[in-house]
Amino acid sequence: MVVDPRPLFSISVCLIVNVPLECLIFQVSPSGKLVAYAEDTKGDEIYTVFVIDAESGQYVGQPLKAITSDIEWAGDDNLVYITMDNILRPDKVWLHKLGSDQSDDTCMYHEKDDTFSLGLHASESKQYLFVGSGSKNTSFIFYLDIPNQSKELAVLTPRVDGIDTTASHRGNHFYITRRSEEFYNSELVACPLNNVAETTVLLPHRER
Repeated sequence: MVVDPRPLFSISVCLIVNVPLECLIFQVSPSGKLVAYAEDTKGDEIYTVFVIDAESGQYVGQPLKAITSDIEWAGDDNLVYITMDNILRPDKVWLHKLGSDQSDDTCMYHEKDDTFSLGLHASESKQYLFVGSGSKNTSFIFYLDIPNQSKELAVLTPRVDGIDTTASHRGNHFYITRRSEEFYNSELVACPLNNVAETTVLLPHRER
């Protein structure tokens, strides 16, 4: 088995072999030594995650069951993932330590509003994980600081009805795109990592 040593990439592969549909999603750990993959053998988008040693091919720990396809590494020892409620709405984000039982995982956030669903992705820098909660016209974002080995989510953009936000990271700043009914062409703001409440508008909304 050959694994690209570059840190934290993901590939989605869908194989149709009669029925059922099997979907695989891969995430390689920052060190390149471990591979987490999510497997959906029924085609219902309910996944089981396995971790293997990239060199030996041996499984590491126990599988994580009944989760979404959103999985990310938080360092080499932890995975962050999302589970769903009984109507398959992504509603909880969890922190899993390799080698521990899934029942011992820490729930980092529970979205109780059933009009909102959760999503998860890593920044391009791989230093932060972003957890977003979104509805039809509103979204807000938490972040996890990976280099400082944080175990708790911090608020990046607050929940404000009618404002939709996306986030990225570069250097010493987060960059946030905000869109609303008033600012329908969006605006781009930046905030320093050590004070996310201090925002500076870089590109204001324009009518055209």
